[in-house]
Amino acid sequence: MRECDVLVVGGGPAGIAASVAAARLGQKVILVERYGFLGGWSTIALVAPMMTFHSGNRQVIAGVGDELIQRLRKHDATPGHIPDPIGFTSTVTPFHPEFIKIEAEQMLLEQGIEILYHSLVTEMVQENGVLGAARGYSKSGQFTIKAQAFVDCTGDGDLIYLAGFPYKSGREDGTPQPASLIFRVGNVNFEQVRSYMDEHPDQFVLDHNTDSTGRFSALAVSGFFKLVGEAVEKGDFSVPRDRVLLFSGVIPGEVTVNMTRLPSVDVDNWEDWSRAEIQGRQQVLQTFQFLKKYIPGFAEANLIQIATQVGLRETRRAVGEYYLTTEDILAGTLSPDRIGLGAFPIDIHSPDDAGLEFYDNKHPYGIPYGCLVPKGSHNLWVAGRCISTTHKAHASTRVMPTCFVTGQAAGVAAALMVQENQTARTISITQLQETLRNQGAILD
Repeated sequence: MRECDVLVVGGGPAGIAASVAAARLGQKVILVERYGFLGGWSTIALVAPMMTFHSGNRQVIAGVGDELIQRLRKHDATPGHIPDPIGFTSTVTPFHPEFIKIEAEQMLLEQGIEILYHSLVTEMVQENGVLGAARGYSKSGQFTIKAQAFVDCTGDGDLIYLAGFPYKSGREDGTPQPASLIFRVGNVNFEQVRSYMDEHPDQFVLDHNTDSTGRFSALAVSGFFKLVGEAVEKGDFSVPRDRVLLFSGVIPGEVTVNMTRLPSVDVDNWEDWSRAEIQGRQQVLQTFQFLKKYIPGFAEANLIQIATQVGLRETRRAVGEYYLTTEDILAGTLSPDRIGLGAFPIDIHSPDDAGLEFYDNKHPYGIPYGCLVPKGSHNLWVAGRCISTTHKAHASTRVMPTCFVTGQAAGVAAALMVQENQTARTISITQLQETLRNQGAILD
């Protein structure tokens, strides 16, 4: 049996931030990750670029997440935060996913955090509502980890599910947003793409300006509506998407393509998830062939990589002490117990058709501490995609920069609980906020 002060499950942005934050407060931390590397959706699902660390011209997210980005800059693995070339949000942060794996891992090791890869938690042990241990399996067999505090950074709310805490999924009828399987394409002729965009501005939405930072020249595309329509009419494209959506990476001529659209995935259903993976790769092939045949600049393109798994936008969400709402986000509400800020717009991919529902928030908003605490929890926090929000609000908080924010806050809260012999609901909010600020987080 292993023992620690804080057990973090899930090694995505939330888990990275939670682990580092707790360890910096002197806690013994173990992180359990089911894959053999860190990064979550940034590496597993190839979701890129990160959006957004800024609201307008003001940076509103820093802390552990921004530290990781600055470490990537040493390898030319990101240009940092740059203006969004299509104006969808304030800034985007392109990155090289392989360097995320390397630098995130080093950040944890430097803090003395024990990382257990290829491990899956399958049971939470509790008595009178207090969690005492997590059990699971690895290639070495069954394991048990005893801890004083637990942070669910699985994205899918696995710990709240296993511990029997209530949760919600999707909109009012339970249907979540559709999933996507993202892929990387190389040897794209950016100049041909840009020339077509300049000559046919009516085929694109938002801006299509480019930004140059040193050797890096960003390209982002949301459009080619006419060419997509022609391919649909000729039977060459049946994926339920009405546009080409892609973003350049940090390697010249490389783009990340986000165009597949898979029916909503029930995370509790193996068959459903397996169906999505199979269908996703079929859509990737068809989309890649469509790009080569119809889109300027792709005639000589190469398929580089398909994401390790389908990226799920929405699965389980905790029923927390507070629900973040659409009204909170659009009003830019700064609750007294806020643990950080968010700035991404509400971006809902319809489960019913190819459409998008979009609400642009003009101001950053605060994320209340209560969103991280499942109702009735003594020593369990949630961070990342599974925090307590409404369906629409989740469409803003689900993105990676915000996951860093909630992860860091949950890690600090867990450490303070252990230090002060408190519970998730009795720790000092003032002390939590002060500690977060001392760790570089932005709360105002």
